[in-house]
Amino acid sequence: MFFLIASVFHPKKSYFEIVKKRVQQLLIPYFLWSFMFFLFWLFLGRKYGESAALELSPVKNFMGVFYAQGDVEYMNWGIPMWFLPSIFLTFLIFWLIKKIIQNKKVKFLIIIISVFMGFLIPRFTNIKLFWSLDVSLIFYTFGYYTKNYLFFNNWKGEKISLFILGILHLIFSLFLLQEVDMYRFKYENEFLFIINALVGVLFWCNFYKTSTLFNHSI
Repeated sequence: MFFLIASVFHPKKSYFEIVKKRVQQLLIPYFLWSFMFFLFWLFLGRKYGESAALELSPVKNFMGVFYAQGDVEYMNWGIPMWFLPSIFLTFLIFWLIKKIIQNKKVKFLIIIISVFMGFLIPRFTNIKLFWSLDVSLIFYTFGYYTKNYLFFNNWKGEKISLFILGILHLIFSLFLLQEVDMYRFKYENEFLFIINALVGVLFWCNFYKTSTLFNHSI
């Protein structure tokens, strides 16, 4: 959901100033907070709780500030921080694709290939790409090209689609539930993961719009 929401704010025009702005908004805060978290962990945090029993390497955890990947072995000081560099890199790749490639078919082909590679690499290798490069492009792309439907435009069949999506979302959540952890590359069945995630996004976005319209009509 976070990647999808971030794509809604992707700029329509490809100015380099936009990239500089994203660096200021995402990367600078990431490195500032990550260094502070690491120093706290180095001098205090790693001596208590689960960290004390793991005997983790300070060198690897320092590398984790730049790698932004590797679970507790590299980011015991703050695993949730992985999202910031990941969303920046996703933005940058999508920005470059839109800026450099004008042909829409080629553009979509490259995005599709990138998504497939993101799922195949962790399935068949132990390689973990830096900044979690392989986990987010599909949702960012989906959000960008459907944002008007998801968040802005009102459709005549919205209530019917909300009911259908709600049933599908309930079925998927109850009967197709699987362990998913994007950061650790756990998807079980990648196809079901994508379908379930997109159905859930469509349902909650439609639910929000329908609820907002209802409140405005009262």
